[in-house]
Amino acid sequence: MNLWRTVTAVDRYLGAIFLFSLVFLVILDTIFRAFYLTPFMGTMELVRCLLIWSVFIALRYVTSEDAHIRMEEVVALFPGPVRRALKILCHLTAVAVFALITVSFISTTITNFSDTTPTLEIPLVLFFLPTIFGFLLATIQYAILLAGILREP
Repeated sequence: MNLWRTVTAVDRYLGAIFLFSLVFLVILDTIFRAFYLTPFMGTMELVRCLLIWSVFIALRYVTSEDAHIRMEEVVALFPGPVRRALKILCHLTAVAVFALITVSFISTTITNFSDTTPTLEIPLVLFFLPTIFGFLLATIQYAILLAGILREP
């Protein structure tokens, strides 16, 4: 469990660092365009990469904090046993879908291993890795949450 706490801390801070870097690059690009009349080379590729990293690295954190979008008002209309069954079904579905996405992106990464972006020649692997890690960690997090739900009376 200590390793999982470390992962929790790391993904939270990495998500914040990537988001800060993304904003900093956009501001830097704006300054370059305003004062030097030229964009900061490769900003859009770097921003796209940082956006992908900030979203998918933070996915596990959002899952653990139970901060994702859901329809509590509709679920609250059902009686307790139905709510529990829906919760189990939702978590099972999340584990299955996130595991499928993880495997799919591993396959895509292997297929596109040597491809790069046009301007900065950033390896596309750097765009795919956060998706793999994000969905893998979200799968594990949902499995942990599912185990907790199944232990409830």
